[in-house]
Amino acid sequence: MNKHEKMVIKSDGLRLLYEVERHPNEYFPVLGSHLNSQTIFGKLIRWQQRGDASHSKTTYIHKATGLPFVDVHSLEGWGYIASAPDAFVRGKTIVEYRLIKNHLPVEELIAKQMKRIGCKYQRPYGFATKSRKDNPFIWFCSEDVDDCHDLQNCESYLVSPPWARRSDKCREVYGRLSVDGFERS
Repeated sequence: MNKHEKMVIKSDGLRLLYEVERHPNEYFPVLGSHLNSQTIFGKLIRWQQRGDASHSKTTYIHKATGLPFVDVHSLEGWGYIASAPDAFVRGKTIVEYRLIKNHLPVEELIAKQMKRIGCKYQRPYGFATKSRKDNPFIWFCSEDVDDCHDLQNCESYLVSPPWARRSDKCREVYGRLSVDGFERS
């Protein structure tokens, strides 16, 4: 992607996130997990973690339509951004959405995430980095979702994408998004 395309994805994502911020009662958060990503980094994460998820994010679902509305995530090469749910769905990649039990109110989640927009991506070298302890202005994807949703009973920097997905707080699958569109479970 060129610089202009990246800028369009980021500005469109922010516009969508501002809509959630203005009308928080019209949305609810779910855990989004990228499965089958064909990127080198995605394959490496799946191999190293012995799981099928390579990226984690918070997705806001529009209550009236039941459709994914906006993603908030930390992404390698992009930083901490908001984007349209289908912006990074390519090829065989599937995004699985799981309902999160006892999540924070949307207003609180958005306030926390808005402070992080624009922060840098933290490379999770072996998923054992001290990013949260050393610098609260850098994030990797599963660290962020664990910090926002308290998915595992450990330090957030220790949570990987497959481990976030295995949380008891998000067992129920809400739906899946692929290049063919969204399918509700």
